[in-house]
Amino acid sequence: MRKSTFIKTAAVPVLVGAAALEGRREEGVAFVLDLTERKRAEYLARQVFENSPDRISIVGPDYRFKRVNPAFERRWGMPPDTFIGKHGPSFWDGKALSRRPRRISTAVSRRGSRLRRVVQPIFWPTLPLVTYSPLRPTSERVEAVLAIGRDLTEHVLASEALREAQMELAHVTRVTTLAS
Repeated sequence: MRKSTFIKTAAVPVLVGAAALEGRREEGVAFVLDLTERKRAEYLARQVFENSPDRISIVGPDYRFKRVNPAFERRWGMPPDTFIGKHGPSFWDGKALSRRPRRISTAVSRRGSRLRRVVQPIFWPTLPLVTYSPLRPTSERVEAVLAIGRDLTEHVLASEALREAQMELAHVTRVTTLAS
């Protein structure tokens, strides 16, 4: 007979397990596992996922969303639950986004490496940088892909404005040097 129970007390969450030794009912093995650090790590991971300004999703090998964070709602105007179980490319139109399944396939086929791409769609007013990382929670086989999308639009616009200001300053410096 085997039995495992999760006990959450006010002080410490623990997992208690017990099993009788084979052939002997009066002897057995038991353990108590302190889950404090695991619960803390799960809490911190959940906070990062839920509060990140970047779009974070977990996509299965079938290209269906398994999980998305609230940043998807801010970007696409649809609740996160709308995406779960749905085929990713079905949410967007356009040829640039039809390459997304190939990128996910590439991330699934890679061994331990990430794939980063800046997507430059003509029809999109933003410039996203997307990182695809293979997830292998229990084996060597990739079970899903972690996709993190960051909007670089403001950064690129600020860089362009700085470059223009530097060019204008260089022009003013040349003009004033020639005039003196």
